[in-house]
Amino acid sequence: MEEFNLTTAVIIFVTYILIDILYAAYIIFVANGRAFLSALVSSGIYGLIAFGVVTFSRNFLYLIPLVAGAFIGTYVVVKFQKKISKS
Repeated sequence: MEEFNLTTAVIIFVTYILIDILYAAYIIFVANGRAFLSALVSSGIYGLIAFGVVTFSRNFLYLIPLVAGAFIGTYVVVKFQKKISKS
């Protein structure tokens, strides 16, 4: 098992925040019938997910920043969407 590295953990954390933000954009693009943007965002999502999988398969402790990043990414997107809906 690879040694835990704080820099790698932070990169994974930020990556999974970005994945959740991109996932929300993907849903919006699909709902609006924007095929090219949907495909572009989808490829970015899967590329970033692959990075996370390769990294945490070497050390399962990286699942902690992964899950935390996913939580915060979703939370931020939903709060932002609620704020936009109220305007």
